[in-house]
Amino acid sequence: METKKRIFLEKISQLYKQQGIKSLSMEAIAGHIGLSKKTLYNYFHSKEQMVDALIHYHFAKNKEAFSALAQEKINAIEKLVRVSDLLYVFFQEFSPTMLDDLRKLYPYLSHKNKTSFREHLTSEVAKNIESGIREGLYVATFNVQLITHYFVFSLQHLLTHDFMTDKEITPAILYKQLIIYHIRGLASEKGRHYLAQYASASPAPDSNTHKTA
Repeated sequence: METKKRIFLEKISQLYKQQGIKSLSMEAIAGHIGLSKKTLYNYFHSKEQMVDALIHYHFAKNKEAFSALAQEKINAIEKLVRVSDLLYVFFQEFSPTMLDDLRKLYPYLSHKNKTSFREHLTSEVAKNIESGIREGLYVATFNVQLITHYFVFSLQHLLTHDFMTDKEITPAILYKQLIIYHIRGLASEKGRHYLAQYASASPAPDSNTHKTA
């Protein structure tokens, strides 16, 4: 049942991304994914429970990817750039309409999962700064706890702030840009040199991927 549930969540996620959450009833969702309404209720007892499961599913997938990345033998800068790639992919799953509906209709569900994710992100960012300092890629004069909390707060605050009205600046692009900004602020001379080399060796992202559905 869990495997089928994951398959259904992927399909439902695409529907919400395309049409938003508010406009889709349980009956419409069931029809789109090829189930009867009764069968859909066997997996999700209500629309609220479905949305909660969907948010948890996406955050859990991202945390698994973070954990796998943490095991790789790469330096702090490359790891954080790769984190920005993970977050970029993660937020490509959410259209502006879907995020607006989440904030307006289910703010408590969004907050519950964001709190768990924030704690995980805070831990990983602190570890990254400490690793970068040991490797000589980040300057050692910063207070790790202060910079970590400022950075994580900035990411989450900017994402929900009213200034996010430019549809060209998606959450995916926002995270990518701010992480590179964060690295440049922390980087030592050695770190800036490495970042320049790493960036020049990496293929430029396709500009078309910056558009949301």
